[in-house]
Amino acid sequence: MPPRSWRFRGLDQLSKGVDMVKSICIDCGCQIISEWYCKRCKPCNKKHQISYMKAYNAKHYKPIRKVSIIRVCAFCGVEFTTLSCSHQKFCSRKCRIDECTARRSARAKARRDSSTKVCPECGIEFIAKNTTKQKYCSSWCMEKHNGKDSKTKICSEGGCCRHVRARGMCNMHYKRLLRAEGKLRDPWDERRRKNYEKRRARKNSNGPVEDFTNLDIYERDKWHCGICGLKVDEDLAYPDPMSASLDHIVPLSKGGMHTRKNVQLAHLRCNVSKGDKILNPQRSLLDIAV
Repeated sequence: MPPRSWRFRGLDQLSKGVDMVKSICIDCGCQIISEWYCKRCKPCNKKHQISYMKAYNAKHYKPIRKVSIIRVCAFCGVEFTTLSCSHQKFCSRKCRIDECTARRSARAKARRDSSTKVCPECGIEFIAKNTTKQKYCSSWCMEKHNGKDSKTKICSEGGCCRHVRARGMCNMHYKRLLRAEGKLRDPWDERRRKNYEKRRARKNSNGPVEDFTNLDIYERDKWHCGICGLKVDEDLAYPDPMSASLDHIVPLSKGGMHTRKNVQLAHLRCNVSKGDKILNPQRSLLDIAV
């Protein structure tokens, strides 16, 4: 049976028939069995490497002196405290990011200013404001060049001279089409119209304000305009000039009240043309007296 040290050092190589070399550790004096000659065993060799590197570093490298110093931030100019061995230039992470952003923006602006471009639509020289890929001097020139300019197109509906908004129609006809298709809800329902009229009457403070809806007055007048006497179409909606609207016989600005006796149905065109006039002075005097 081999010695006890052989059981842990090279016993498997001995069983395979490999020629092993015996040596003695110069530090601890234990016997070493390996394929080549060794001065120290593994634990002693590890300790020797650590002590050697410590001695080497002490001889060839100077120790770092960590002294607190005061520096000035390269971005905001505020003084801050740091170590002498540190390369810190900014007082905080925010200043470092802001300085980097400002430096990049300055470089991008210098690139834009160095290149002067010519607008392909109007032929005017310009300097790109936001990006170097800008081709046109303005958004109006870009839309005009691409055929999307609504300022030079007229509504396709007959007799309308307004500018185009969408689908070749102006804002009024386009909204009318959306209402017909059921894609646009009318924000002015009866409740909102009633509250609007009451609020407008209270601002003038001409007297009591009665609670009623526009539809109540329309049905009372049997859908006949109180100004021109013609019938009002129930299917027409604002902003059609022949649509229904609520008219104050004595305007609120002239001292009229928001009551059932002082309101009537009128075409929108008739109501606008009337303005703040009093067309029936005898009735107006009775209304103010009441």
